[in-house]
Amino acid sequence: MPYLFKLSRRMARTRAALVLAAAAAAACESADLLPSSPQKLELATTAGTVGTVSDLRVTAASDTSLTIAFTAVDDSAGLGATYEVRYALSPIAWGSALTVARGTCVAPLGSAIESTKSCTILGLTPAKQYDVQLVAFSGTPNLNAVFGGLSNVATASTTATPAAPATVLLQEAFEDASFTARGWYDNTALAITTSQHIVGSTSALEVHFPVGATTPTWGGTARRAFLGTETVYLGYWVKYSSNWVGSGRAYHPHEFMLLTNEDAAYTGPSFTHLATYVEENYQNGGIPVLAMQDGANIDQAQIGRDLTTISENRGAAGCNGNTDGYTTDCYQASGVYVNAKTWKAVQPSFLPSSGTGYKGDWHFVEAYFKLNSIQNGKGVADGIVRYWFDRQLVIEHTNVLLRTGAHPTMKFNQLLIGPYIGDGSPVDQTMWVDNLTVGDGRIETPTVPSVASVTVTPASASVPVGGTVGLGVTLKDVSDNILPPQAVTWTSSNTAVATVSGSGVASGRSTGSATITATSGEARGTATLTVTAIPPGTVGDLAVAAKTDTSVTLSFTEVNDGTGQPASYDIRSAVGSLSWGSASDIGRGTCTGALAGTAIGAKRACTVSGLVAGTDYQFQLIAFRGTLNVNAVFGALSNVAAGTTAVAAVPAGPPGAVGDLAVAAKTDTSVTLSFTEVNDGTGQPASYDIRSAVGSLSWGSAS
Repeated sequence: MPYLFKLSRRMARTRAALVLAAAAAAACESADLLPSSPQKLELATTAGTVGTVSDLRVTAASDTSLTIAFTAVDDSAGLGATYEVRYALSPIAWGSALTVARGTCVAPLGSAIESTKSCTILGLTPAKQYDVQLVAFSGTPNLNAVFGGLSNVATASTTATPAAPATVLLQEAFEDASFTARGWYDNTALAITTSQHIVGSTSALEVHFPVGATTPTWGGTARRAFLGTETVYLGYWVKYSSNWVGSGRAYHPHEFMLLTNEDAAYTGPSFTHLATYVEENYQNGGIPVLAMQDGANIDQAQIGRDLTTISENRGAAGCNGNTDGYTTDCYQASGVYVNAKTWKAVQPSFLPSSGTGYKGDWHFVEAYFKLNSIQNGKGVADGIVRYWFDRQLVIEHTNVLLRTGAHPTMKFNQLLIGPYIGDGSPVDQTMWVDNLTVGDGRIETPTVPSVASVTVTPASASVPVGGTVGLGVTLKDVSDNILPPQAVTWTSSNTAVATVSGSGVASGRSTGSATITATSGEARGTATLTVTAIPPGTVGDLAVAAKTDTSVTLSFTEVNDGTGQPASYDIRSAVGSLSWGSASDIGRGTCTGALAGTAIGAKRACTVSGLVAGTDYQFQLIAFRGTLNVNAVFGALSNVAAGTTAVAAVPAGPPGAVGDLAVAAKTDTSVTLSFTEVNDGTGQPASYDIRSAVGSLSWGSAS
């Protein structure tokens, strides 16, 4: 029986071959190697039919290829089948689909049944969705092929063509003040500071607005040109003072601007052919803002008229119509109309309180502008504006009109640093900027591994009261690799002993010890800071503030006792010139003994009593801590203050009456009188009016 079975099977296959040969002859007119709808031949044999693939799938995709995989099936003879693979942009129709011409799917070979078969289709178009389908067969196409059924359809998209890496056009680290040498112009007096900067940097740009100022202390706009580009990226680190409130209004302050080659090197920024803005507006938190103006494009004779379908010689940001539907503004300034178009984040990113997003910490800001295209001489609303806060996208619009068809060669080519508060700064406030970059695309920062450890250096330090020390950090990942700079938050365990700034500068306030902690993400490191005592301060403004005939009031500014606490004072006085060693301690009044301090820097007064009227005195004091005559630690002697007590004042009254007027001597022509002088009523000797008469005297008629 086994032998007869094999024989009959061979005969069946021979008959099938003859039938297929005839079918192949009829099919020679077809251009396809396989029929559009492959026929599954039903043969009356004991052999099986060709299998049908049911698990076709796409396992990988690139911008120009798809890799497929499936489980191999029977070719009807107990061997692995061969396959015809076709593809098309979705949806696929087998008859019109393309046969694979490039890649390893051109002629897939048979393989063991139920093994996984994989091959790649090459020559595809990037960013397109394709359907892939196949059919299994045995034999030779157009000759004796036997087909299975069409497989399932596998669908996948090729990836977009990888963008060329962005080109860095400008970088500014603010490490020194040589701005002219680096190509800055218009204003090169920008201020830098070493007290604020990101980790890994040594200094940053400082933008300080005094109360009422419209521009920073260093003046107006600083500019720097770069190679022209239709797509521009701006990235920078920024930090705001704890009291930052911006303009206090729903507009301003301006911060950064990007201009184009349509304007001259010193034009603008408020009246240009295009100026884009990157800034924040503070409304109980800083709201990210992107904006544009193109006042120089406005048709000043057609204000308020919609020119969007009439002319490309018009403003794109308002005054002459609105193409993209975003809110625009049109207003007069300096006798001409200007415009504005603004995009804001939906909520603040720079927050008023400590924690994530706190305005007083360093944050990374990125902005991107892509000029819209121009088709058939008209501007198309397909421009792009984006804003990232700490790498989180908070503003994105991809249907923006930034230019009309009147400016087909427009390119961004100039950065302006132009902080400006039009109505004047409402408070004394500061912002800092570090590590600024301009590129023709987003400068992708490699994904930074999580911080696993933070090491603070030095690990321990000692400073005197009032002294400072700068602390640094090293950030590492779990593999102990050093990481690039990242945001670090600094805190002190005891702010009464020591404080620490956002850039890691610790300051001693009073004697003792404090732990300084640096935190990055979930990791933290510490350093121990010991604050040591110094000699008590020296009073330099001792003065006589008031005096009477028996007292003098002294005033002075209180000083530190060297441990961060108010000092005590020993005050002495002397008649005439004072020598500290022989001068007397104050015995009466409120300046007696060890005068306890109240508050460092406070204005203090006390009174020395029991003095002699009309007398010159000198006074001096010394600050100390501890207990006099026990363990006192002294500062230096103060300046000497001098003053003269007043002459005693006597209440005014009637002059005294002479009661002992007498004739003390006489001659033939004279009389000598005598009497005891009296008070004039003010404490001074009186004056006298003396009269005489012959015989009886009456004062009124006496001479």
